[in-house]
Parts: sequence; structure tokens; C-alpha cells
Amino acid sequence: MALGVETLLCDDMMRARRMAAELDGLNQERRELETGMQQEALKSLQQVSLNEDNLPWGIAIFQDDWHQGVIGILASRIKDRYHRPVIAFADAGDGEIKGSARSIKGLHMRDLLERINSQHPGMITKFGGHAMAAGLSLKADAFEQFKQAYDIAVRDILDYEQLTGELLSDGELPTELISLDTAFTLRNAVAMGAVV
Repeated sequence: MALGVETLLCDDMMRARRMAAELDGLNQERRELETGMQQEALKSLQQVSLNEDNLPWGIAIFQDDWHQGVIGILASRIKDRYHRPVIAFADAGDGEIKGSARSIKGLHMRDLLERINSQHPGMITKFGGHAMAAGLSLKADAFEQFKQAYDIAVRDILDYEQLTGELLSDGELPTELISLDTAFTLRNAVAMGAVV
């Protein structure tokens, strides 16, 4: 972040371009890391043979080589794909793991974590957040217990109908806009997070 601010405040055009190129390189690395993690997470979910009949209502995933800096993005992507609340965990060292949670409409994530914490005192070492996103830490050896408690808590709160995503549309696309240019524009907008 400091490099981004420094770039914006820089008076020297050549230096600003070098810093912008460095920022672009860092962003590319982050995207590659995120893409790799997302593929690993989806592969892990597929290996468990998850389908609509046995997909957990609350998905909790962990891999010890995931980077803490992108697990929130990973959780968001998995949530979007399966329309389930997701918590992605990464190793935090010293026997702890840190999780980043993303929720769906109808489930207040921070309140859910508080409920789990009150039902299983000491399992979660710390947590915080709000309705749609939260963070938490727990001992790595408590992951399987947490995973079960999390899925049960989500099932207690949500109705199955809430696990089906709602697609909103602005209407039909006019024929004259059905083109490769429009497709590329939409793809770029989705990649930048401007369109879901």
C-alpha cells in the first residue's frame, strides 16, 4: 500500500512509471497466487466428491501452504461458485491457523462465529468481523472439530432455499450489443470485480 501511495504522490514521471510497473508486477504475482490457491481449493473439494447431495452447508477449507494474504479472496470465489458460506484457512505458525470467512445473504457471519464460540468455548482463539465477512484463529488440531461445528451451525440458521443463488438481470441484451467487444468488456469487468 505504501508503494501505491508513494507512486500517486511522486513528482518524477520516470520514477513514478518504475513504481507503477513494480506495483503491476506485485498485482500479477498476487493474481497468480490467488488463481493457484483457488484451483487447489476447488480440486480439494472435487476430490471429496462433493455434489449438491453431500455438499456441506458451511464450507471450511484449509491447506497449510496457502498464503494468509489471499485467503479472503479465495473464500469469496468459492462462496460465489457454490453459494455457500465459506471459511478458508491458512497456517499462521505456532500451531495456529487463521481463517477468512465470507457469507451469503441471510447468515450473519460474525454472529455465527460467536454462536460457535459460545457452544464450544476455547475452540476459537479469537474472531471478529461483520455480517458478510469475518476473520478468526484457532489451533490447527481443532480444524476438524470446527469444520463440523460450523456446518451444524449454518444448518441450524439457514433454510435450504437460501443456498440457491439468486441471479439478478438488467434485462435482455439488445442484438446489436451481442459481439466479441461486449464479451471482452464483460470479462474484464468481472475480472476487476466491477460485475458479479
